[in-house]
Amino acid sequence: MKKIKKKSKKIKTKTRTKVKKKIKKHSKSIKKKVKKIKSKVKSRVKKKIKIIKNKKVAIKQNFIFKIINFQNSLKPQINFKINFSVEKYIQAFFDKIANTIFEYKFKLKKNNT
Repeated sequence: MKKIKKKSKKIKTKTRTKVKKKIKKHSKSIKKKVKKIKSKVKSRVKKKIKIIKNKKVAIKQNFIFKIINFQNSLKPQINFKINFSVEKYIQAFFDKIANTIFEYKFKLKKNNT
């Protein structure tokens, strides 16, 4: 009876190692598949993030353009061209001074004669 028990133990250990090897091979293939799937998902997520960022930039630019257009619409469309001819005012100033000097001289001549 002892011999039978020993043989059975050997058989059990052999079958156990075979099963373990099969499980290891199967688990390795599953791990590879999981890695592939994870990499695909990550790449998809990265692409989606890039698309979302691009949309946000476009939305911000559109918003800025809308604000600028609104500001331009608030500006008056009438252009006032006011030309202050400074030369005319300067000339008028000196003409008045010349007139007062002439009047003063004229009064002096009148008073002297």
